[in-house]
Amino acid sequence: MISTLPRSGNMAAASFKLRHTSPRTSIIGLQCLYPSSRTFSSSTARFNLPPPYNSKPTSSSSSAAATTSASETSISFPVNAPASTRPAFLDVPSKDNPQTSGTFSYYFALGKAYLRFYKTGLKNVYGNYKASIPLRKQLGLPVYIPRSPWTDISTSSASGKADVSSLTRSDFQLVRRSAYDLRRMIPFGFILLICGEFTPLVVLAIGNMVTPMTCRMPKHLIKERSKRVEYKIAALQGLSASQREVVAPSSLRGVKDVHALSAEEVLQSSVVFGLSKRHSLSVPEFLQTMIVNSLYRPRLQRWMEYLAADDKLIMSAGGIENMVAEEVRLAVDERGGVDVGMGLKEGVREAAERKWLARWLGQND
Repeated sequence: MISTLPRSGNMAAASFKLRHTSPRTSIIGLQCLYPSSRTFSSSTARFNLPPPYNSKPTSSSSSAAATTSASETSISFPVNAPASTRPAFLDVPSKDNPQTSGTFSYYFALGKAYLRFYKTGLKNVYGNYKASIPLRKQLGLPVYIPRSPWTDISTSSASGKADVSSLTRSDFQLVRRSAYDLRRMIPFGFILLICGEFTPLVVLAIGNMVTPMTCRMPKHLIKERSKRVEYKIAALQGLSASQREVVAPSSLRGVKDVHALSAEEVLQSSVVFGLSKRHSLSVPEFLQTMIVNSLYRPRLQRWMEYLAADDKLIMSAGGIENMVAEEVRLAVDERGGVDVGMGLKEGVREAAERKWLARWLGQND
């Protein structure tokens, strides 16, 4: 009886010490996980991330390991955007499972899996937006209007706004992708509310125009990528080698002002970068020039400014070697390399995408 008293006293003292630990001590402990140049803030809660998409866990322990790995990667290498900005894991039921062996039970379970996937995606949209609010205030962006960050340094400096180069790529992509998804959250949420488990069929029909990035299923992403390859081939068909060189992604990388491009080159370049589906307009030439100058040329100019800013952040935040495979694939697609690695196995495709992105950034093989 006497021997248990000191132990109880120690436990009570330890409990009292834990309850009354200084918050500053906890913050210092968390700061060691981040680069010394960055201060810890409440926005770092976004690093509690779900597993990356297309990585199917085999058990609860492996799922926890995948979550830990994704979180550590995002924290250690700020070149990677938070995993919550990418599509969540989609757990599709198996027909070999006795509980879903029947046709009705299988499709019922499949519909429930789709519904869980979309709900998780919408929760991530809201969570990413909340995590981006301190960064939006830092950049001088409106909190309640989902506007993407400025990428034109001259415009941002002239208007008194902070430059995106003051952020890491992880923070920059968090602000940009959360704004992109938030603009699509209301129409997509309305579709999900009306259609429920049949939402994938509706999305398959209307495309990903109103679908947040966090709610895009792997099959839809593959289909979208295949369509982009078709549009790109059609845009480059019939062009000479010199003309293809003008609208090639490697050549467009060095373009600082797209006003030097003709109307046809602007349309073809827009298709290459996935900004448009048509490389020609069925209108008179003078009207096509007006439409290109008022719509397509400014859009292409903003996209080139975004890519230039993202290139600098990739180099300053750790480089390609520290990027996860999903981020490499997204970066290659954004830069017009949507057909890179098509038809290859996963490991070979990733190597080809990393090599292509290194050439884009001007790095030696």
